[in-house]
Order: sequence, then structure tokens, then C-alpha cells
Amino acid sequence: MLSDIASHTMMKPEAERLPAVVADAQSCFAAVQQVWEHALADQPYLLGEEFSAADVMTGYPLLLAKYMKLLGDRCPRVLDYFERLQKRPAFKKALEV
Repeated sequence: MLSDIASHTMMKPEAERLPAVVADAQSCFAAVQQVWEHALADQPYLLGEEFSAADVMTGYPLLLAKYMKLLGDRCPRVLDYFERLQKRPAFKKALEV
């Protein structure tokens, strides 16, 4: 989903971009954000009180979404969650590579 957005908005020349693919991928990502928003309603991490592999796997898509300006005010819990992830030492270290 994010790879579709990236490949059709940032990586291809303008003439080769497929707006319908971008719109579809943006819609799918918005739906995923709503799932995360709901999951974070009463817990700090996706699966509960403890940081898990689910959070590790979610960090990169959120980082990519940030660069593509897909994160917005509609999902404040997701934004707060992403802020928490970015503060983790391992997240910072991964960005240094």
C-alpha cells in the first residue's frame, strides 16, 4: 500500500504515475490508520502495555507515511504513538544506518 503510493508519487516520472493507484493506496492507508487509532485507544502499544514485534514492524510504515505527508490530525493516537516509537533508542539507531 505505501509502496504503491511511493512508487507512483515519488519514484516515477510524472508521465508514468497512475493517479488511481495513488488514490486507492491512500484510501487503504487511511483505513489502516483507523485500525491503529482504535487499537491505541486504551493502551500505549498496538498489542497492549508492552512494546512488541508489532510495534517494530509498524515503525517503518509510519516513518514512510510521515515523509509522504500521510499522517494527519485525524488520528491523534497514531501521532502520539509514532512520537513514542521515535524516542526509542533502537529506532534512533536504526535511522543511523
